Amino acid sequence: MFRIAVSDGKGKHFKIPLFEHVDTHVIKKLYRYDYERIKEQIDGADVNEYMAKYLRQAALKLISIFDENKDCEALELAQLEKDKPYFIIDILQLKKRRERLTEQDIQKLKKIAAASDSVMSFGANVLLEDKDRAKQAFEKIDKEMQEFIKEYPIYYLYES
Repeated sequence: MFRIAVSDGKGKHFKIPLFEHVDTHVIKKLYRYDYERIKEQIDGADVNEYMAKYLRQAALKLISIFDENKDCEALELAQLEKDKPYFIIDILQLKKRRERLTEQDIQKLKKIAAASDSVMSFGANVLLEDKDRAKQAFEKIDKEMQEFIKEYPIYYLYES
């Protein structure tokens, strides 16, 4: 059901939805979709900073299915992605740069910080401006991923 992606040729393997690798022009022309399987693939995918680009692509393919077939179930599945921690962090770091976070935003971040892996916890704590917890989470991340994170905008917020 899943395809394996290898990050940067360094031997790390991650699960991604199989349909993510199907060309958009092909997938949107299919006659029938097994949405339950697609949902299982989305729910079972690995979630981390590296995988975000693949999962975003999967969401965009689902939107393309809707555009082609006006199938609302595809649109519903695409919206599932917006509740994934990395999307919330991406959206809220944009919002934080433009304006203040709302109480609802802060609650979402607290939930992510408490329930997610170290990478997501790091991002959430950076946005919550909890430097101590962000530092603790960052120190739990392996050195290779730390170097990867240092290239992302969230790290700029951490250092500033």
